Amino acid sequence: MRHRIASYTQQSMRYTEGVLREMALEASSLLGESCPSKPGKTQESMRSAYSCYSRVLERASRELDAGNQYRLAVKAYVVPESIRGEALAGYISHLLSASSEYYRLLSHGVQREDARFIIPHSVRTRIIVTMNARELVQSFLPLRMCTRAQWEIRRIAWGLWSLLMKVHPRLFKWAGPRCVYSENLQRREPRQLVDLVSGRVEFTIEACPELIRRKGIRACLQSAYRDALREI
Repeated sequence: MRHRIASYTQQSMRYTEGVLREMALEASSLLGESCPSKPGKTQESMRSAYSCYSRVLERASRELDAGNQYRLAVKAYVVPESIRGEALAGYISHLLSASSEYYRLLSHGVQREDARFIIPHSVRTRIIVTMNARELVQSFLPLRMCTRAQWEIRRIAWGLWSLLMKVHPRLFKWAGPRCVYSENLQRREPRQLVDLVSGRVEFTIEACPELIRRKGIRACLQSAYRDALREI
């Protein structure tokens, strides 16, 4: 969303918090408590439910084993694969504690749009993106399929490319990371991503926009391609 190449519609946490409530209800089940499945419509019933959600999530952060804490957290949050060991335990505990504090604020009458400020950035959400083919080929895919892109958006970009190949293979077979886009700008006739990955076609550019020299470009592209096949 940092580039003005598309139209975005994002789910608002102000109006829906289903993933957080699902996590709280699962925590209540694991801990042998009984929280309301929904907050209710009166102020009293809402605050009572929020207080229960807060309590079970705080208990979960202290009392459940690491495996159950992880299973709870991934219901509502994205957990990067790079976080492991002791760092992962601390990360998961923080997610549960922050969620508990969010519901504690709600139970005290704090407005949702203010209480949500405390929710960690990794909370799951839904985004609908509208983008035309030109922006996909020239901007989004080159930037976000590259190995230098953040892992989450790179996974989305490669997954999107695989779907676009089913919709319009004649167009999107030429698309790819910036090395592929730059290579095709230099050629009289473009080359397909799969041909550049396989080595059937060699790169002619001296370096990609990320300054990887010609002899290392294909290995970098193959790395991104292998990761994409594993993740899609």
